[in-house]
Amino acid sequence: MTNRLSLLVFSLLLVPSLASGQELESNDNLVVHGTINVALGNKNGIVVLTDSMLTSNGIQQAEPGQKLFKLDERTVCSIAGLVSATAAIPDLNLSASAIIREYASQSGLQQPQSIVERLRALAGLFDIHLSAVSNMQDASGKPILIDDYRIQIIVAGYDLDGKAKIGKISVGNWRIVEGSFISEREDPSIDVVDQKLVTKLNGMPDVAQELLLHPELHPDDQALNRYAASLRQDGGASLSVEQLVELAKRLALYTHNAHPEVGGSNQIAIFRDSTSLKIEQQAFANSPKSPIKFALSVGDKIGGDGRTLRAPLEMLPGVHGVFIRCEWTNAMQELDGNYFVRNVFVGAMLVYRGGNVNLGNSNRVVGSALIVGPLVNPKGATLQRLLKSFPWSRIQWYTPTASFY
Repeated sequence: MTNRLSLLVFSLLLVPSLASGQELESNDNLVVHGTINVALGNKNGIVVLTDSMLTSNGIQQAEPGQKLFKLDERTVCSIAGLVSATAAIPDLNLSASAIIREYASQSGLQQPQSIVERLRALAGLFDIHLSAVSNMQDASGKPILIDDYRIQIIVAGYDLDGKAKIGKISVGNWRIVEGSFISEREDPSIDVVDQKLVTKLNGMPDVAQELLLHPELHPDDQALNRYAASLRQDGGASLSVEQLVELAKRLALYTHNAHPEVGGSNQIAIFRDSTSLKIEQQAFANSPKSPIKFALSVGDKIGGDGRTLRAPLEMLPGVHGVFIRCEWTNAMQELDGNYFVRNVFVGAMLVYRGGNVNLGNSNRVVGSALIVGPLVNPKGATLQRLLKSFPWSRIQWYTPTASFY
């Protein structure tokens, strides 16, 4: 990570969203200033819209920012947030773009991923990145407002089971653990898009949320009138894709009217079915290299021949491994600095040396040992969580002469 990146601060906060046009998600009660993301879907397709304006301390930046990204031919993602930093705003935007583009590039060489796996993988990458930025800020003596380090991600499109879905996940809820900033990761929220209208809002949702609940507030607006009539008739199922696009644009426009820091050209992704993705957005310059080095591994089998093996990714210095749906058999794997989603460890040895660990409850551990490094605090929160979360066959403290088999 460069010195310029060490000065950058994400300020991306959780926001309320609507499910099926009506219900608020109870755990989203914070607002991020400076962006609007709208995701709408029904039996006719899915529309995802973001604005493009970047602001710093309430001042609009000259260059727009990319907030909508194609992951593959069946899925897109959007990020909500306002960048606030002492360094140039486009730098931080480019670092976010670089992470997502690198993830999409590596994904194209791997087995297909589900929407929930994509949400977890992206959240893990931003977790690693924001943890590094926040800890570097803290080490440099700059004040840390941990509520400023948040990001919310939407992934929408067609899942591996062929169903249209809109999902989201948040990175944030920071706390200090053993001297480092660690985020509390939430589970992804996934809505299946079937017949009726499904909606998700990120960023500054107050205006859009109010209009979805009360479209009669603008009785002369044809798009809102059509939405209201369709909602009464069939829960929004009869809205065409074109009408979903127009509704999303109107929600963004009214948000801009109330919050001028939201705006700029719309970035829109349109799905009519699983084979017809269309993205409408201006051209953005290619991002520099990702500010974090990572290697994606999906569906790999590691070990299995009775010998102690190390995963190839951990042999690369400074590279974070993002493992999805992999299986370790009689193999050794470092936990520190890596991210694990829906993996299985059978007869494996997982090594914890006291760093940041992203081994969540989506993973399964069978007959495996936890090897604890000599510098780990025996009463530390991370170690205690590992001990309680998985049925270890044995716990062993690492020493140079330790025999693991």
